Amino acid sequence: MMAKIVKGSDFKGVVDYILDKGKGTQVVAYDGLFMENKETIAMSFNAQSQMNNKVTKPVGHIALSFSKEDEPRLTNRIMAGIALEYMERMGIVDTPFIIVRHLDKDYPHCHLVFSRVDNHGETISDNNDFNRNRKVCLDLTKEYGLHISEGKAQTKVNKLRGNEKTRYEIFNAVNDAWNDKDIYTFEQFENCLKAAGVGVELKYRRGTNQVQGLWFTRKGKKFPASKIDRKFSFANLSKHLSKNTPLHPKS
Repeated sequence: MMAKIVKGSDFKGVVDYILDKGKGTQVVAYDGLFMENKETIAMSFNAQSQMNNKVTKPVGHIALSFSKEDEPRLTNRIMAGIALEYMERMGIVDTPFIIVRHLDKDYPHCHLVFSRVDNHGETISDNNDFNRNRKVCLDLTKEYGLHISEGKAQTKVNKLRGNEKTRYEIFNAVNDAWNDKDIYTFEQFENCLKAAGVGVELKYRRGTNQVQGLWFTRKGKKFPASKIDRKFSFANLSKHLSKNTPLHPKS
């Protein structure tokens, strides 16, 4: 199971997309919406967003995708249950939403659209949502006994776009280097990432040579280590590498 998170400002556009009959749409769950047609659904969302005009991107849109191997057991009821559990763990609560299953792909998936302005006019937080999303997806995959693909296929990077795709590409490269027991120096770690198209930058405390943080770069984009995974901090990385040993200790 994986989730792609998108934020936007056009409820009408996203409602038209998820309810496009050409995609074999099936509404599996909803709450707080006037469900007569697409226009009334978008109107309900827009009315909610007006409770807090400070939120410039009130549209929350998450695509939940599952392995093709899980299709026989993913009835609409089970898929809706997983999606609702995902929402709760991500803090998406007390707000209008709709969950729509699409049948236009060769793997099970659904679209969750919700208002980032909740029923009290407060903002649904997106703080650290990349890392939280990855953890919640992995936890639910295990708890529901869903299929876990081997290696990089688990993240289906080719299905992602923009910054999210780049961050997953960085995560996969860093994670591969992290799990390579033959890498025991920072230079080796850095060279391994370079071969995978990922750069490393150290952040120093002002006026000193003390390393304060770590950044990863790819395709002109730059992310602090904490935005990739908290375990990849410089301190954690140094401790981890020190536990590995060279193949030929005397060389």
